[in-house]
Amino acid sequence: MDTCSRLPVDGYFSICVFNYTQILTPQKNYTLIIFFRLKIYIILSKKESLEVQNKVRKAKRIVYWDIFVILLKQKNTLPLFTKEEYIDATGELTYKCLKCNSVFKSEGTAPQRITCSCYHRKSLYEYEIEDWLRSLNIENIKPNERLFEKGEGNFEIDVYLPNYNLGIDFNGLYWHSNVYQRSTYHREKYIFFKKKNISFIQIFESDWLSNKDIVKSIILNKLSSSEKIQARKCTVSDVPEKDYMRFLSEHHLQGYASASIKLGLFFNNELVFVMSFGKPRFSEKKGFEIIRSCSKKGYLIIGGFDKLLSYFENTYAPEKLISFIDVRYFNGNSYKASGFILEHHTDPNYYYFDPKNPTALFSRIAFQKHKLAGKLKVFDPALSEAENMYLNGYLKIYDAGNLKMVKNY
Repeated sequence: MDTCSRLPVDGYFSICVFNYTQILTPQKNYTLIIFFRLKIYIILSKKESLEVQNKVRKAKRIVYWDIFVILLKQKNTLPLFTKEEYIDATGELTYKCLKCNSVFKSEGTAPQRITCSCYHRKSLYEYEIEDWLRSLNIENIKPNERLFEKGEGNFEIDVYLPNYNLGIDFNGLYWHSNVYQRSTYHREKYIFFKKKNISFIQIFESDWLSNKDIVKSIILNKLSSSEKIQARKCTVSDVPEKDYMRFLSEHHLQGYASASIKLGLFFNNELVFVMSFGKPRFSEKKGFEIIRSCSKKGYLIIGGFDKLLSYFENTYAPEKLISFIDVRYFNGNSYKASGFILEHHTDPNYYYFDPKNPTALFSRIAFQKHKLAGKLKVFDPALSEAENMYLNGYLKIYDAGNLKMVKNY
């Protein structure tokens, strides 16, 4: 698939589809066309602007066809038309639902909106989450609940559990990428529901596909449905590197991270909780950082965080301790209860992903521009990091930021 088709616009220049930014709403007889990478600002007549929009739309569809088919397949939907008909379409197109075998028509080409009447316009994974919650005998499950706040707009929760004051969103990577969502969207949504005192989880598609059991364990903890172990019944000990690596790969959503101090809680000689520490990885120059903290999947170690933290403080006498909390899953309450204060909520981080393989996210650190030549099939040193990634078919997705928690001694 040609991931970056170029097209002439009235002979003036060529544009890269993925670098095309926007066409503003026509005012009077003219439209302002903006292409930021080329830093070209052009005033076109209304007729010319419509021609440009049509060319851009067709070019995007050429690029997008393969992904379009894949996303429809996830919804058990088969397009009953050719790629050429898709590219030129301006009205309804015909589809077949593989779930009920009915044939239906739909306008537009956004897979999210192409849905048979036997569906309720949700992803299969949202249905999967709801079915799993019902299997736990969770009552009063409210799908697609929209909440309002005067002066602050509104947001919808994919799955709302009012009995537990818990909201769960499932975020398909493509539909929540920078193609469709602003960089601050997930952060704004977290803040909105925090003000309403609703515990809010934002599951990325890659998390669910690659670490479903870990995600379920986090939800079970929030539902107080995990197996419970009292920390006072556990012993504290250093954790060997090999055991530490294995535990994190099996039980932590982000996997292994190197640390100089690795502590664990053992229950009946089994490792059930890990907390690791090291020198701060970012801008801090003194003290320690909590690198990883997690329990065994399906278990809630009551008092585990405090027990390992107290052991560390008594043993290593830190001057300062920091930690970064991923607000897509956690709210930092256990840290606040242990004497940490919130220093600030960081800006969203971004990750890259391949739309054809939504099982993995790639850290921006791994794809800094100076590292790309040896990683990408196509690399142009004249392009930016993001432009090279787009050229190779990758897109960006932004998280909700992190809470930087600090404890001074």
